[in-house]
Amino acid sequence: MSSIALVSIVLPVHNEALWLEQSVASLQSQTYNNIEIIIVDDASSDNSWNIIQSLQQKHSNITIFHFDSTHGEGAVRNKGINLATGEYIIETDADAIFPDNFVQKSFDYFTQNNTDGLSLGYLKVHPDKKGILANYWRAKRAVSQIIRASGKKEAVTSMFFFKKETAMTLGGYDEGIPSATDFDF
Repeated sequence: MSSIALVSIVLPVHNEALWLEQSVASLQSQTYNNIEIIIVDDASSDNSWNIIQSLQQKHSNITIFHFDSTHGEGAVRNKGINLATGEYIIETDADAIFPDNFVQKSFDYFTQNNTDGLSLGYLKVHPDKKGILANYWRAKRAVSQIIRASGKKEAVTSMFFFKKETAMTLGGYDEGIPSATDFDF
């Protein structure tokens, strides 16, 4: 396995205009630079689609897709995986802010341990994101950090790193589940 393998980062979007640019900026500043970013918009009603189109014009490594009607989390994630051309996939959310060595560390761990998939954590929810769901994700990530700090390996998270062929073998995300498809996957 080469350290120059293409990693596809799938970013599902539904009304993420407030934090989308900062999330993508954190992906564009990765030390592992052989990445493509697949942004799939699930019929956002805010300014997300305009931002996504602007981001694609600025960055040649961004592929975009827009659903004209809401299809749901599973369908959006599956569309991103189908559009991905990399052997490896990182599946995440548009409100995450990534440390600059995130992809490199994830790739190194994944390939050195010859695993089928990783569940990743320790990301920040965008500080401007408000509300019950944002607070849930902050709490979930805080619990993950506490668990790991206690010396246990478990983490509570919803981010994945896997081979594209693994997703195809599993049949992708369940499109019948309205949310939390990451936990089911």
